[in-house]
Amino acid sequence: MKPALQSLSVLLIVTAVLEVLLPPGKTKRAFYVLCAVVLFACVLQPLRHFDFSALELESLFTPEESAAVQMQQQNETALLLAVKTGAETAAKNALENAGLPFARVTAHCEAQGEEIVLSTLTVTGVPVEASLQAQRVLRALFKTETVLDIRTEEAP
Repeated sequence: MKPALQSLSVLLIVTAVLEVLLPPGKTKRAFYVLCAVVLFACVLQPLRHFDFSALELESLFTPEESAAVQMQQQNETALLLAVKTGAETAAKNALENAGLPFARVTAHCEAQGEEIVLSTLTVTGVPVEASLQAQRVLRALFKTETVLDIRTEEAP
């Protein structure tokens, strides 16, 4: 590749010098044609020894790597995050509106085919005496398939 760059550099320098020195007319046009042919040869010369068999064009367009599949995966990830965030916010608001203390709410979502399922909702820091009420409040809000994990904290 280095000799090709050197040839191209020399060609550009010679072309610039001769372009300045040559008067306008047929000679200059012939010079431009000659420069185009030499430039074309300089560009193609490194490709003469290039091993095209090393290129695996099929691997560039496999379904796993295609832009459509990547976009699908990004959309699925964004949808999972939106459902997770929405579930956590809804649970926090429901617990706060019921006047129940808690430390943290965490949701776990899974993609099942075309839909997103909220599989587990974990609430930590609920006092023991408020755990049943927290369970009722959250059960009214979420589907019965959602596992509610209410982790209580002992009173000091």
